[in-house]
Amino acid sequence: MSSKPYEYLEHTADLFFRSYGKSPGECFGNAARAMFSAMIDLDSVKPLLKKTIRLESGDLPALLHDFLSEALFFFGTEGLVFRIFDVRIEEKDGRYRLFASLAGEKFDRKKHVMLTDVKAVTYHGLKVEERKGLWVAEVLCDI
Repeated sequence: MSSKPYEYLEHTADLFFRSYGKSPGECFGNAARAMFSAMIDLDSVKPLLKKTIRLESGDLPALLHDFLSEALFFFGTEGLVFRIFDVRIEEKDGRYRLFASLAGEKFDRKKHVMLTDVKAVTYHGLKVEERKGLWVAEVLCDI
């Protein structure tokens, strides 16, 4: 496995990152961690509130897009930032089901410093694949 859960990649104007995991769920959780780490210092976030996300899709890249978009939606509509990303994915009959529990708190300008304003998760260059037993995702976000 990669020695790190995610890494940021070079891109001229947007946020581009790669996440890793021993399972698709771990890879998706690390993708959410990468996205929120770009937005805010996660060490300043306490896991005081929980949100759950349940999604289904016929392919993993679309599922990842929808998962990250849903997590970002909580930030945009409720002002929530997350620190813990617990994700489980099941596959049955060619369909993927995602069950996620996210923990964090309300964004507070006195406590949290906004690093990057992620506006949207894009489909451009979106990848989820298994490479020699390691799950890898690549994600581009509009900032």
